[in-house]
Amino acid sequence: MKFLDSHSLVLVVVRYALGSILLVSGVGKLIDASAAVRFLEYLLSAINVTLPIAPQALMLGLSVMEIAVGLFFLAGKFLKPAMIITSVLLGAFTVILAFAAGDSSVPTCGCSGALDFGMPLEMALGRNILLMTMMAFAWYRLEQAPE
Repeated sequence: MKFLDSHSLVLVVVRYALGSILLVSGVGKLIDASAAVRFLEYLLSAINVTLPIAPQALMLGLSVMEIAVGLFFLAGKFLKPAMIITSVLLGAFTVILAFAAGDSSVPTCGCSGALDFGMPLEMALGRNILLMTMMAFAWYRLEQAPE
């Protein structure tokens, strides 16, 4: 993982940006996950799926995972697992946001809980696309870095 430990300003910015956004999203949902829970309930009803656990419990788990992965990025530890988890989450959340973006009855995803200040779905989708671009850059650098 030398590429993320290097002194390349761009790579340090990518690492800190991803870590900060994940940390804010996780903490925001710990403060108030009600919008995220409503969004999850909307999605579940739209695809006619029932969860084996309460949506609030799922949001709590996702929040804790976002905080942990964000801290890994910020600390520069466990970077490859953090990148894998972030790639999977971003990919899944982006597909979900794209699915919901066409429905005007869903004003927000609650992606960052109390700290997203009612961010519209389209803005959250744009943010995720930017983050996925950053992740693609980081993965590219990982493949190019000497062991």
